[in-house]
Parts: sequence; structure tokens; C-alpha cells
Amino acid sequence: MMKILLTTVPGIEDLIPVEINKVLSLGDAVKSYEIRRLKGRLFIELADERFLEDFLRKIIRNSGLVDNIYLLTEEIKIKNIDEISMKIKDFLLILKDMITNYTFFAIVSSRIEKNSTNVTSIQLSETLGSIIRESYPIIFPVSLDDPDLVIYAESEKNIVRLGFNITFRNPLHRRRYRRYKHPSMINPIIANALCYLGKIHYQKVVLDPMCGSGTILIECKRLNPECECYGFDINPRHIQGAKLNSEIANFGRIFFEVSDICELPHRLKELAVDAIITNPPFGVRERAKGGLYKVYRCLFDLAEKVLRSDGLLILLTSRSGLIKELLEKYKFSFDIIEKRTIIEGGLLSNIFVIERK
Repeated sequence: MMKILLTTVPGIEDLIPVEINKVLSLGDAVKSYEIRRLKGRLFIELADERFLEDFLRKIIRNSGLVDNIYLLTEEIKIKNIDEISMKIKDFLLILKDMITNYTFFAIVSSRIEKNSTNVTSIQLSETLGSIIRESYPIIFPVSLDDPDLVIYAESEKNIVRLGFNITFRNPLHRRRYRRYKHPSMINPIIANALCYLGKIHYQKVVLDPMCGSGTILIECKRLNPECECYGFDINPRHIQGAKLNSEIANFGRIFFEVSDICELPHRLKELAVDAIITNPPFGVRERAKGGLYKVYRCLFDLAEKVLRSDGLLILLTSRSGLIKELLEKYKFSFDIIEKRTIIEGGLLSNIFVIERK
């Protein structure tokens, strides 16, 4: 048994197969997908193990939606924790082929769901550690701070899965371009997902009127270097930071300028926009000048004036009630196409996909 477990932000799991097929051109390598909706988990079985190296390399280098990669090599059913030692002989043989006297290891365990066996993540780590040390007492030293190899274990109901964390040193949400950090910066994986939902590969002109440190537009350029991207923010410091991040990313030129969003409907009246993709203030870490309602109303005014017919307004927000109120106010101008829930840092937010009539 060999499977790949990809993790991401809960709520965008279904976009990863789209990325794998259309962007990374890896569809032929995949035999099956198993999506765990709102769990941030996607299991993949490859059509042939010969595809493994190329598949992992392309995901690590080019995926914008994946956070961590786990290579799962063992899946066993147990009734209690004591059964593990009797059922992981194959896994121990895999370990023996991977280690030397100088290979430091760590074990990271997770309990995905409470189960009838009541195996906790701590019990799982301790049991595996004891089994490994007993099997290889001379070699295979432990290092929790700087391991060469991270063994991954998880329990779900009466199933234990074993494997390896491929991205333990560098989770893929870490982007090298993020030199300037906005106080309420968006996770770049979510920003990438917003671009997908905004059909970025087909758009020519994209606007983020509250761009902060520029993450959304940088991810748009990553996916479609040919699109024209315009970013505005009321804070000059954020605009300078966005320019710095964009230069480091080097995906292509993005136009950044300081502006209050409520001034943009007049300033940009000659601009025809295919998609507005933005993350308005939640009103938690940063307060919107003039209040949230004013900012969101100005956003809808802007979208009404500059979006082409069939253009898209993509919003990440926790203010669903406010969006519904504004959609009723602007009901002759917009249709809601999709609303999806995501979970970030334990908090629920919503992505709205809204189309200009």
C-alpha cells in the first residue's frame, strides 16, 4: 500500500485535483482521489509507483494549494495499541533501508478522529518510538529539534496509517517572496484558491482594491503571468511592502498605488476589469476607515462600475450577513454563483463568487 496525503486549508480540497490536472499536468499519474471535505485532507493513489518521484517533485516546486505532503506506506487495522508492534514489520523493513548510523529521526502523530480503540497521538508516538528503538538499538538516534527523517503516524477510527512527512522542513505555504508582512496577511494558499475561483487563467485584467502586502495579486501573476494586475491600499506602508514582495516574487509587473477604495469608482471609471479578487477587512486585527459597511459598500460600487458583464467579484470574508445585505441592495447588478466555507486558524470564513450581470 502506498498513498500520498496532501494537506491544505480546509474548504479548498476540491481545487487540488484541478491544479494537478490542468496546471501541473499530472493527471495521468493519478489513479484515484479521496477528498475529505472541510478536513483539509486529500488522499491520492498513483497509477504506478514509477510516477512517484516526478509527482512529488512537481508538487513541491509548483503547487500553490498544497501545504504539506505525506508519503503513506502502511495502513493497518487495530483493536488496541498493543497490536501495532505485531502489524508493522513491513514498515520496519522500509525504515531499515532508509537509515544509517547518522540518521536522526522524529515521530509526529495525529489523531484524526476519536475512535473505539482510544489511541491518542501521544500513545502512538511513544509506542512507535519504543518499537523502533527495540528493533534498531544501535542506530537510528532521536532528534526532535533537527531530524533528518520525520516518521508520520495517524489514527482514524480503528485504522493507523504510517509514513513520512516529506515537507517537514519547509511547508509549502511558506513563500520566499513574503519579506514584508501585513498585520493581518492572508495565507497564500487561500490567496491562490481565490485566484482559481476567479478563473485567473482566462482573465486579462485583475484588480485588488484592498491589496495589503500584495499576496493575492502575486499569486494571480504566479498562475497567469500575462494578466494585468492592479493593487490599491489606503496605507502607503502596505503599498511599499507589496512592491517589495512583488519584486522578490518576480512573476511579472504589478501596478500598486495608494488609494482609498471609496475614491476608486471615480479614479478607475475608464478601466474595464475581468475580475476583482480581494480580502476586505474582517474588523478584527485592522479597523476599516469609516467603518466596515462603508468599505464594503464602496467595494460593490466599484465592482458595479468597472467589472465587465460576466466579470467576477471574489471575496474572502467573515461578514456573510453584510454581503447578503449588499447583494440585496445591488440585486439588479450581481448574481451569487458560489459560497464556500473555509477554516483558517480554527475560524470560519466564507469565499463568495459573485458575477456581474
